[in-house]
Amino acid sequence: MPARHPLCRRCLAPVAVTTTEAGRMLLIDPTPDPQYGNTAVHRDATGRLRSRRITAERPAMPWERVCVPHAATCAANQPQRPGGRADTHAEQPRPAPQARRRSATGLPAGVVSLTDYRRRRRT
Repeated sequence: MPARHPLCRRCLAPVAVTTTEAGRMLLIDPTPDPQYGNTAVHRDATGRLRSRRITAERPAMPWERVCVPHAATCAANQPQRPGGRADTHAEQPRPAPQARRRSATGLPAGVVSLTDYRRRRRT
């Protein structure tokens, strides 16, 4: 039976969930990719997948698989600007706020003034 992997919520691709050295969750693509991967993944004594960044000082060990973080290959990711912000709404002007209709008492439509009720209650 093939191994089951959870799905990415954004693109619905199969992913593997790992825990980084800092204790955070990291989604990775489940198939090893030694050519483009920059994350070393291994299973610890408790059966959890652990991941770490591959560096020149700490290259991948023979027992580790080299994988790509799913954020790099997720089909739902937006293209990024050089500044780091997604340009989803960069060229779109903001719509002008609509004027609220106010009643004769100065309150927005559908809002009731409670001053008369409070006055009657106090007396």
